[in-house]
Amino acid sequence: MNKANINITMVRVLTSLSETRSFTKTAERLCLSQSAISHAMKALEEIVGAPLVIRDRRGVAFTATGEAALDAARAALHALGRLAGLREHSIKGRVRLALVSSASVKIAPYALNITSVRHPELAVELLLGTDTEVAEWVDRGAADIGLSYIAGNCQAEELVDDELFVASSQKNSVQGGSFPIRALDGQPFIMSSGGCGPMLAELFQDFGVAPVVILSASDMAALLALVGAGRGLSIAPGLAFPADWQRTVARRPLEPRARRPLLLLFSSSAEATAVRAMCAAIREVATSLRGG
Repeated sequence: MNKANINITMVRVLTSLSETRSFTKTAERLCLSQSAISHAMKALEEIVGAPLVIRDRRGVAFTATGEAALDAARAALHALGRLAGLREHSIKGRVRLALVSSASVKIAPYALNITSVRHPELAVELLLGTDTEVAEWVDRGAADIGLSYIAGNCQAEELVDDELFVASSQKNSVQGGSFPIRALDGQPFIMSSGGCGPMLAELFQDFGVAPVVILSASDMAALLALVGAGRGLSIAPGLAFPADWQRTVARRPLEPRARRPLLLLFSSSAEATAVRAMCAAIREVATSLRGG
């Protein structure tokens, strides 16, 4: 049997014949000509390799092989019906996702790809801000969920333990090893204004380090371009580095190591179906980043 040659018309003709017991009535029901019905049945019988129906004055009767084929045809139509009905389970709605720039590199794009495939009618509005802004937006309900390194007053769930790295130009980089945080003292520094600023200021204060901030940049691509051009050093979380970061800069972990978890923040709307679907996609991406 060459199953690849069986089409949906053949299957529908077979199942309709079991109900009408008439080629004429089946043609009327399916809006086809009687010759098309006959052709479909003849082609199906050739594929199966045996007669499926017998026509006489009383109508159409199914052979034993025809009854078996009818069971398979009904199962096929049922499966196709389930496939067509999947769209009914697609979640509709709107989600406001607030996030810091680092989460927009390796979390948000892949999570949005997942939801666009599974729930094509789910609309997502992105709000890009600093850690503090994201937490505030979620807390006051301006955003449904957030991705930030601080929780503020929000309920939070840890997604990924993100490490901080010192970024330098490839020309001035010392290969291998970690970068002592105290070595930043007095060095020209490019500060991220897209979310890391307050955290870095606290880090410098804790270690008594005073880099010379010469520039600030909210866009990570612009920040890395400035670093790569030799304008100064910078610090950014690992998630903020694009896949091709090695083409622009060198990076080394801080000494002592500094990590901070990226958090998924929730608002009062977190129980909404659309929000849960977005959270599920984000968790799926985070799991892949953790290697699990």
